[in-house]
Amino acid sequence: MTTAAVSRPTPIAWLIAPALLLFVLLFVLPFGVMAVMSFFSGNPISNPNAVLTTRHYERFIDDSAGIFHDALWSTLRIGLVTTVIALLIGYPLARWMARMQSRLGHALVLMAVIAPMLTGIVVRTFAWMTILQDKGVINITLMSWGLIEKPLPLMYNEFGTVVALVHIYVPFMVLTLIGVIGFSSGKGEPVFEKKGNPKLGRVEKSDAEWKALLTPDQYDVTRRKGSGSARDREGTAADPGVEHLEPVVGPDRPAEVVR
Repeated sequence: MTTAAVSRPTPIAWLIAPALLLFVLLFVLPFGVMAVMSFFSGNPISNPNAVLTTRHYERFIDDSAGIFHDALWSTLRIGLVTTVIALLIGYPLARWMARMQSRLGHALVLMAVIAPMLTGIVVRTFAWMTILQDKGVINITLMSWGLIEKPLPLMYNEFGTVVALVHIYVPFMVLTLIGVIGFSSGKGEPVFEKKGNPKLGRVEKSDAEWKALLTPDQYDVTRRKGSGSARDREGTAADPGVEHLEPVVGPDRPAEVVR
């Protein structure tokens, strides 16, 4: 008599479960409730006479004044511009941090990135008001230098909104990209082995190049015994002391030299 094997959650599943539960409770559930409520004439919890209707969608489609359409387009436009600017600022910074060899330098830059997240959004808003208002730092400086005659409209428009939103979301962009870049570019999961890989091809790098690409721990594992360069076996067969290493990247491979 055979019994079916009972599948048990993997450790990765247990690690993902809290974040997934939080995502469902704080993102999926509110949007689901809002979508259901949009088909009622009122709040069915507080108003038992609420009935199903499509009146709200009809008002949006038949918006002759364009109020709803303009609001939707402005929201999408500001969100798109904010995302692009945050990506342009966050990607180079995240790439630099992911390849940084100094742990002290990485910690200092990381502290600078997350520092805005430790400040309340109200405090940050008032700080930007001090900078962008008609008598703020930017306008006063430009007028004192004679570059402008009247204050620039930097507040109460899309420009001020985008500036404030970029300040809020750049840290999230950087923290998200650091892990992805570190994993895919060689700092997180590189493997160097002697066996050739026709898909990746052969490589030839000096010790300095390997040190720039790898973390100190990974370089200690992959470097050859003694002194010399970690290069491809082709062209270095006369040097028996050289380790011929080729990169193979994979999430399930340990960072070690396969002999």
